[in-house]
Amino acid sequence: MFKKAKKETIVIDLGGSIVFPNLEGFNLPYLKKLKQFLLKQSNNYRFILVIGGGKVCRFYQDEAKKVGIKSNDSLDWIGIKTTELNAEFLKHFFNISSEVITGPRQKASKEANILISSGWYPGNSTDFIAFKLALIHGTKRVIIATNVPYIYDKDVNKDKTAKKIEKLSWKEYFSLIKGKSWQAGMSLPIDPKAANLGEKEKLEVFLLEGNNLANLKKAINSESFKGTVIKDYQKD
Repeated sequence: MFKKAKKETIVIDLGGSIVFPNLEGFNLPYLKKLKQFLLKQSNNYRFILVIGGGKVCRFYQDEAKKVGIKSNDSLDWIGIKTTELNAEFLKHFFNISSEVITGPRQKASKEANILISSGWYPGNSTDFIAFKLALIHGTKRVIIATNVPYIYDKDVNKDKTAKKIEKLSWKEYFSLIKGKSWQAGMSLPIDPKAANLGEKEKLEVFLLEGNNLANLKKAINSESFKGTVIKDYQKD
């Protein structure tokens, strides 16, 4: 009797800006398509989804600041709890039996085709958690699905002259975010702490617009896709 081939694990850092784009609620049309997409792709791959907080996270953190809550840890915990709620919603929406992953020591099902993780603890973004989960589960490939199609040389939301970047080494990425340090609610393509881990472990990261599922499929299959690739190009 032939032994079934082990599926490649792919970690997807699913931005809260896609899942919960505004305070009107979840992006249900997208989530319905994503559910069917992942179920189909799970015939060939095993997925771990790390869910961000989205607008609901920003809302709670902004309200906390208004009442004088300034501690980074406090703001982080508020954000983490919104990711837990988002993750719990998606667990039931996707009909997943495995518990939401809420920490690095939690044992995760080896049989489940789709696992979901929330944020874990203060001082870390979902980028860092996605990278840690990739290492825990024996893969070097992480997809960051966000609301922008590329990493740019400037803040594309503030400067329309920003140019897209299709390939970056980790060293080049650090030059883009020079002087940045972790703060609760910060907005960077990949936070500095996660980037340090990515460089150290030689992770290959694909950043792309998550709403484009056809493009996401190409990235999953290691085909040419629209987005930014970060890896150790110096070794190529």
